[in-house]
Amino acid sequence: MVKKWFGLMILLVAVLTGCGDQRIWEKVGFIETESFDLLPNGQFLISNSVPITEPGVKTQRKVLTTEAKSSKEAKVEFARQTSLTLVNGQLRNLIFGVSLAKRGLWDQFDTFSRDPSVSPHAKIAIVNGSASSLLAKDFKQHPRTDQYIDRLLTKEAKEHAIPKVTLYEFTRDFLDDGIDPVVPVIREDRDNISLDGIGLFKGSRYITKIEPDDALIFG
Repeated sequence: MVKKWFGLMILLVAVLTGCGDQRIWEKVGFIETESFDLLPNGQFLISNSVPITEPGVKTQRKVLTTEAKSSKEAKVEFARQTSLTLVNGQLRNLIFGVSLAKRGLWDQFDTFSRDPSVSPHAKIAIVNGSASSLLAKDFKQHPRTDQYIDRLLTKEAKEHAIPKVTLYEFTRDFLDDGIDPVVPVIREDRDNISLDGIGLFKGSRYITKIEPDDALIFG
């Protein structure tokens, strides 16, 4: 009898714990893609895409956008825009507008590389245009734009159309002597997102790109 009651108590604790975990998960917003653009006033336009898992909600994601002097300041502003606790544990993509890339990306990368919550395997891409506008746009064939970007970069890297570039690889090439980083370039193409070449860097500054037709030669 003692063993029976003990087993029931363990089962009850497990059920209650599971319910608690469910409530916690519903309060967490996992950022999957974050975008950065340089504004004329010198500040950054920063956006992030967070999947929505609430039952009965038609939209599959929420895009938060703010103007800030740094990513740290943006985190504070994002927290005011949602009831979710935003975390970077599932961050898969970092995309940057071409105007910011031309000025240099090391300040952003240095911040991310020091943040233990950001995976060094997060993919990097340059957007030929506004990264925030691209991330915020909904494509009919692809309900979640952040997932669309992630799958596009993964597929093109597997097919050797572009190099696979992550936060780790960009940082390694930037700090290494005798080599400069390269980053895939994407753009909005009517109702799709398409590959727009391979960006060439001098240090952390975007200089020019290899056109898509010549990308295979680069590989």
